[in-house]
Amino acid sequence: MHVALAALPMITAAMGAAASAGGIASVLSAVGTVTSILGTIGAGRAKQNQANQAAAQSTIEAGQTRVDNLNRQVQAKRNLARILGQNDVTFAAAGVDISAGIAANNRQRETSQVTGDLSVDRGDQEYRAALLKTRAHNQRKAGKRAFQASLISAAGKGIGAVAGSMGRGGGGSQSDRWAGLRTV
Repeated sequence: MHVALAALPMITAAMGAAASAGGIASVLSAVGTVTSILGTIGAGRAKQNQANQAAAQSTIEAGQTRVDNLNRQVQAKRNLARILGQNDVTFAAAGVDISAGIAANNRQRETSQVTGDLSVDRGDQEYRAALLKTRAHNQRKAGKRAFQASLISAAGKGIGAVAGSMGRGGGGSQSDRWAGLRTV
């Protein structure tokens, strides 16, 4: 709504030029111009809204990658605990001391492998999230630029309409404005 109010000076100028030019055709032309201006602004706003929705979706996806990563980490830690528990039971059943030697080395190796895998997965998740956040930022910028372009286009249409009506004798010269209405 505030955009339509911002376009009000152009609309008023177009209507004034049409009225000064006289005739219903000029008024209808001005109404057509105003409608075209508002349509252009509306189309720009729609493009901006569409880009903002796409940006919101990208932001949601970035958050979802974090949640997915946390779920994978929890699952990996559970699997590690299960494997270490099974190994401890196996070594203890065989009479091997689980606090030292081959059992301790096995435990350390399994833990190191899972820790490394989690670190790589975390790095991948952070990279994907950063890409999605960048995409969201760029989508918002593209929407803003589309709306700004629609405002410029609408201004151009309004200025063109005013200039066109002035070229037809509608207020651009000091000629007699009432000449077309006299019957004498």
